[in-house]
Amino acid sequence: MSFTNSIKKIFEHPLHVAGVVLFFVVHGMAENKGLIPISEIGFFLLKSFGFLLLFFMLLKWRKWPLYPATIVLSFGLFFYLFFGAIQDALKSTFLASLSKYSVLLPLFVVLIFVGFRTLKNHSKAATRLNRFLNTLLTVFILVDLVSLAVVNNNAALPLVTPHAKLKSQSSVKPNIYLLVMDEYAGEKSLQQNLHFNNQAFLSKLTEKGFYIASNASSNYASTPISMASFFEMSYNNWLDLKRPIKAEDYSICAKKMSESSSMKWLSDLGYETINLSIFDFTGKPSLNQSSFLKQGIQLITNKTLASRMERDLIWMVYQYIAPKWDGLATYLANKGDEGNRKLYQLTLEEINKDKQQPKFVYTHLMMPHYPYVRDSSGALRKGNLFQSLTTDQQKGAYLQYLNYANTRILELLKAIEFKEKGKAIVMVIGDHGYRADPKQQSCFDTHNNLVAVYLPQRNYQYLYPSISNVNVFKAVFKSTFDSTLVFEKDRCIE
Repeated sequence: MSFTNSIKKIFEHPLHVAGVVLFFVVHGMAENKGLIPISEIGFFLLKSFGFLLLFFMLLKWRKWPLYPATIVLSFGLFFYLFFGAIQDALKSTFLASLSKYSVLLPLFVVLIFVGFRTLKNHSKAATRLNRFLNTLLTVFILVDLVSLAVVNNNAALPLVTPHAKLKSQSSVKPNIYLLVMDEYAGEKSLQQNLHFNNQAFLSKLTEKGFYIASNASSNYASTPISMASFFEMSYNNWLDLKRPIKAEDYSICAKKMSESSSMKWLSDLGYETINLSIFDFTGKPSLNQSSFLKQGIQLITNKTLASRMERDLIWMVYQYIAPKWDGLATYLANKGDEGNRKLYQLTLEEINKDKQQPKFVYTHLMMPHYPYVRDSSGALRKGNLFQSLTTDQQKGAYLQYLNYANTRILELLKAIEFKEKGKAIVMVIGDHGYRADPKQQSCFDTHNNLVAVYLPQRNYQYLYPSISNVNVFKAVFKSTFDSTLVFEKDRCIE
C-alpha cells in the first residue's frame, strides 16, 4: 500500500473529533506563548480525551451511525470550546442579536438536530464531510504549530534597560518586605478629593524612619499592569492601551512580574521570594487568587461555554442578586475579607521565621479596595455592601476601610521592627489611587498613591517627593546594592 493510500485510509476515521480538541489547545498555546504550563495542558487533554472515550463507548453501545454522530460531536465540541470567540464575533457584526444566550443556544440545538438527521439520511455526504473536517483541522493545527515555533519578537523585548546591572555582590543583604495595599490613595488625593487628613498615620511612619513621597503616583490605574511595571522597573511598552485589556494581558503581567529583572537580581543575590500576593510567581503560586486574574490553562478555557456562562452569571450575581439578597452579599464580602485575613496572618508568621538566606516577602492585601468590608474599628460593616452607594457614601466607606488598613499596616510594621531590629528594608505602597469618584478629572487624581520606604541606613538620596512606582524598586537597588540603574521619566498613564 502506497503512502498516499495509507493517508487516505487513516483519514477515513473520524479524527476530527480529537482534532477539534487539539486545535483548541494548540491555538490557545499559540495565542498565549509561554504562559501555559505543559502540566496543565496535559491534564486538560487527559480529561478531554477521557470524555471522548466515554462518547465512543456510548456510540458503540447505542449503535449510532459513525459519521453522523462524530460529525455532530465535533461541531458540538467546537461550539462549546470556541463559544466565547463565536459570541464575541457575532457581537461585532450586524448579527449581534444572535449573540444572546436565549437565541444562540436554541439555534445551535436546532442546527445539531437537523444536521444529524440530514447526515443520517445522506451517508455519502457524511463520508465526504468526515474527510473534509479531518483535512481542515490538520491544516489548522499545523499552521498553529508553525506559529508556536516562530519566535515572537514582541515577547522578546528586554525587561529593563540593557545597561541596568548590579555593580557588586554586596555582603549586606537585609530582608526585604513589600506591603502592597490595593487602592491606597496618596496624601494629596486624600486631602483634595476626599477631604481627609491622613497625617496621624503618616507621622507614625515618619517616626519609624520611613521616607514618605508626598507627591507620589502609580504609572497605571490597573493593579496587574501597575505591579508589572513596578517589578520590571520599566513601562509596559508591549501593552496596547488603545484596546480593552484582555485576560491574557493580566497573565502576561503576572509572568513579567515573576521573571522581571528585579526578581532575577534578588535570586542572584541569594534571596528567597515569599509570595503572599494575588499573583502567581513561577514555582510559587498565589495563596489567594483573585477571580479576574486568569492564568495558566484558564487563558484558553475562559472562553468556553461553561466559563462564559459562569462569568456572566457571576456578574449578574454581583450586579443584580447580591444587592437584593443580604445573605449572599454577606457571604461574598466575607469571602474577600477571609483572603485578606489569611494573607495577613501568613505575613505575620513569615516575619517571625528565621531563615538561613535573606528573604523578599511580597504581601498584597485587597484593602482599602471595594467593597470596603470593615469600618475603622475593624468591625464588619453592617448591611448589604453591594447595594449602590452615593459618591459621598462610597468615600465614607473607603475612608473607614483605609483607617482600618492603617491599623493593620502598623501592626505588621511593629512585628517587622521587633523581629528585624530596624535592619530590614520595608516598602509600603499603593498599586494605584482611589478610582471611584466620578468627579476626578486628572490622571493624577486616580494614580496618586501611598509610597513609604524604610532603608536601614536611612540613605534616601535616590527617593524624591514625586517618585512613581516604576522607580521605587530602582531607588531601593541603587541605595542598597550600588546598582547603575537609570531612572525612568515619571509618567501617569491613563
